[in-house]
Amino acid sequence: MKKKILLLIPSLQGGGAERFMATLAKNLDRSKFIIYLAIVDCQKSVYLSEIPSDVCIIDLKCKMISRAIPRIINLAWKLRPDILFVTLVHLNLAIAIVRIFLPNKMRVIARETVVLSSLYSNTPLLLPLKIIYKLSYRMLDRVISQSKDMETDLIKNYGLPKSKSIVINNPVNVDSIVKLASLPILLNSDVYDEETINLVASGRLEYQKGFDILIQALSLCCNKNYFLTVLGDGKCKSDLLALAEKYGVSNKVNFIGFIDNPYPYYAKADIFILCSRFEGFPNVLLEVLACGTPIIATPAPGGVLEILKDIDGCKVIDSMTPNDLAMAILDFPLKLRISPKSVDNFSVDKIIKSYENIFLQ
Repeated sequence: MKKKILLLIPSLQGGGAERFMATLAKNLDRSKFIIYLAIVDCQKSVYLSEIPSDVCIIDLKCKMISRAIPRIINLAWKLRPDILFVTLVHLNLAIAIVRIFLPNKMRVIARETVVLSSLYSNTPLLLPLKIIYKLSYRMLDRVISQSKDMETDLIKNYGLPKSKSIVINNPVNVDSIVKLASLPILLNSDVYDEETINLVASGRLEYQKGFDILIQALSLCCNKNYFLTVLGDGKCKSDLLALAEKYGVSNKVNFIGFIDNPYPYYAKADIFILCSRFEGFPNVLLEVLACGTPIIATPAPGGVLEILKDIDGCKVIDSMTPNDLAMAILDFPLKLRISPKSVDNFSVDKIIKSYENIFLQ
C-alpha cells in the first residue's frame, strides 16, 4: 500500500532548502508514495513550476509561520498522512512544539538546515532557546541532518537523542546542471573576459553568507584583473554596495540579483568563492563542482569540509578573515577544472533512496 506523505515548507522562493524540496517532490517513487506539498506562502515562488502535476499543492496563504500553524494542524487531521516531512529551522521548531496536537499515528520527520549553535550564537536568548529545542525536538520521530557538524551540534548542544538522528547529505543532479550550464547567458563586457580573473559567489545577501568578508578580501587583492560577480538577493544588498564603495572595489563587483539559471555563471568562472560564516550543507558547492569549477571556501561549520576535503583543485582556508581569503585568491592556480565525478556520492538517485528508506520505516 502506498504511503501518504505531506511535505511542508515555508515557501518555494530561491534557496537551497526550496530547491531540495522541489527535487524531492519530483523524484520520490510514485509506486510507494502519494505526495502532498503544503506551502506556508506561495507568493514569489521560484520553484513552483518544477513541481510535477501529480503532486497536490496546498497554499496555506500565510505571511507568517505562527499564523499558519492552526491551518497546518487542520490539514494534518484532514489528510491523515502517514508522514509529515518538514524543513527549515523555524518551521521545524514550530511543528515540534505543536506535535501533541497532530495525529498520533502520523510520523513527523524534520530536516534541519543549519548548525543551530552558529545561527543563535549572538542571541541573548540562547539558553531559553536551547531549553525549548531540547524539550520540543524530542517530540519528533526523526531529525535528518545534512552534515555531521549539524548532527553533532543537535546531539551535543540541544539534547537530540542519537536514536532519532540520521545524516543524509543533499543531492545534486549532475546531468541536469551540465545541460543548463551549457546554455548562453548575456554577460557584461567586463565580465568573463579572457583578460579578467573571474570570481563568482552566490547566495542570500545576509550576514550568514559573509559577503562582507569577500568584499574586504577583494580590496586586498591588488591585481586589477580580478572581477567578482555575486548572484543572489537579500536584505544586506545596500550595505554591501556601500561596503564595496568604502573599500574602493565598487568597479570590481557586480551584484546581479537572483538568477533562475546560475550554472553558466558557475561554469564560466575561474574560481567560485564560498565565504559563509556558517552553513547547513551548501548545495551550491555541489552545483559548482558539477560545473567543473574550482572552489575557495571559508571553514564554515556545516558540511563544507565534508564536501571539499578530498577534492584536488579546491581549498578551504584556515580562518574566516579577509586577509586569509585574499591570500588564498592571490595564490590560487588558474586554469583548473574539476571532474563532475567528484560529486558522484551526492547523486539524486542515491540521496532520494536514503530518504525513501527513512519514510518507509
